[in-house]
Amino acid sequence: MSQSLWQRLFNHRQQTKQAVLILGSGRSGTSVMTKCVNLMGISLGTDNLLAPSKRINPKGYFENKDVINIHKSLGSRIRYRPAFKGYYDSPKIKKDRAALTTYLRNFFENEQYLAIKDPRMNDYIELWQRVLADVEVQPAEIVLLRNPMDVVNSNERAWHRDTTLAMRQWQVRTLLSLRDTDCEHRILVTYEDLFGQTLTTLK
Repeated sequence: MSQSLWQRLFNHRQQTKQAVLILGSGRSGTSVMTKCVNLMGISLGTDNLLAPSKRINPKGYFENKDVINIHKSLGSRIRYRPAFKGYYDSPKIKKDRAALTTYLRNFFENEQYLAIKDPRMNDYIELWQRVLADVEVQPAEIVLLRNPMDVVNSNERAWHRDTTLAMRQWQVRTLLSLRDTDCEHRILVTYEDLFGQTLTTLK
């Protein structure tokens, strides 16, 4: 292979823009993963982050409040999970899709990488994938997996959440994150590997 072709391939890799979507049920290590990715040099997109909880997540959730607001608006229009087929092209969410497109287009105008974590994003993975394609950004999806009983117990300790509701939330968000992500752009990370083999997992 000629040197010029190697250079073109290198330049292409350097110019590829990626959004790291950190997915999976809450209480599965998503906050820790997000902060680790951030410490590795990936922007969280804003300083306007969800405030830490002294009792539950004292070091922070690392969730982008601008994105949270878009997700909440989506949730006010799409009240059931999973969302109906083709929701991402529905007139009902036209304004929210436009808001997400504008946010991502403005961010990636001067940046190459972005990490986003919000539990609601599991409900709207297909929308994210389409909007990222519209702004010519490649998704890089990280799905956190944890034993559901451990998630339920963690929910009970943190929020005294009903066991059935906690199990349903784990089920819906975990299954959506597995169903809707693309295996070519996805890596699965277990809670045990993140905390037991941290450096190897992050590498």
